[in-house]
Amino acid sequence: MRILTYQDLDVYGHDVCELCYSEYYLDKKHWHMDSIYVPWDDMSLLSKYIDKIFDKFHYFGPQIITYDEWKMIENMCLVDNPNEKDFFEKVNNWLKSSVQNAWFIYYGV
Repeated sequence: MRILTYQDLDVYGHDVCELCYSEYYLDKKHWHMDSIYVPWDDMSLLSKYIDKIFDKFHYFGPQIITYDEWKMIENMCLVDNPNEKDFFEKVNNWLKSSVQNAWFIYYGV
């Protein structure tokens, strides 16, 4: 799976899902410079595991994802897709940069 930055969107386009720091939850805005973006096509791999954690995941967002929920998604995905370890390491490193790294916001396409 790929991770894009805000700057990549000029080339890639906006068919992406945004992972946004929890600090921005109250502003309800998209397209933050320090968010990371996952191409919509790549979300199909994660959706199988997301659906096991959430009864009703809001794929078009906003959806809060806690750190513990994210770790469960990661662990299940890596059992079937060990080659995606780099993707999860990048997301986890990004999450550690948050002031409140206990959760983040998912915004869909």
